[in-house]
Amino acid sequence: MPTNDSLKLYRLSLPLASLAITLMAQTGTGTLPTYTPALIIATASPLTLGLTTMIFSAIFLICQQTLKTTHGTIGLTDIWEIFLFGLLIDLWSFLFSDLANASFGTHVLCLIIASFLLAAVRILQEEAQHYVLAADALTATINHRFPLLQTWRFQVLDIIGLVLGLLLSFVFFKQLMHIGIGTLIPVFMIPFCTYVLRRGLVLIEDSDFL
Repeated sequence: MPTNDSLKLYRLSLPLASLAITLMAQTGTGTLPTYTPALIIATASPLTLGLTTMIFSAIFLICQQTLKTTHGTIGLTDIWEIFLFGLLIDLWSFLFSDLANASFGTHVLCLIIASFLLAAVRILQEEAQHYVLAADALTATINHRFPLLQTWRFQVLDIIGLVLGLLLSFVFFKQLMHIGIGTLIPVFMIPFCTYVLRRGLVLIEDSDFL
């Protein structure tokens, strides 16, 4: 059963995940495959990235509920977290609005930082057990219900996001937009970053630091 500690860990992951998505999006190099359509729609319309992320997260939540799985705890709390998640993205976007004009080296650094942030989110959500982001809940549901659809690095939801992002990119801009190193690097970096963070936590626990 979920506990108050689980909920606290989950809520702690929200600002980290929203900051990671914002850092990737603001560099102009793309964002996580799952949220690529949200980024493209936000660029092509008056809607903010936070609002489009809310919309897609709500869609993920509805799909997850429709599949009726036991993975993740989906209820009123998760609905409110979707709004909070979107608002945090818009807040970070305002604070880091100048990143698009930064150097390529700065963009790469932001992508690395975002990968470590998402790795921390993964660890927090694993500890939270019952509380995960809407996209992760849907991914867990798909993997549970359709295990044969799993791929090596990209989950089914990532592939759907990439394909939809490509279609929307050419529909709105007639060219490839917001699909680049920011879309691919984190996917391959997150497992490594997760390993590094876990090793660091083990070393801290084994030392007299705490």
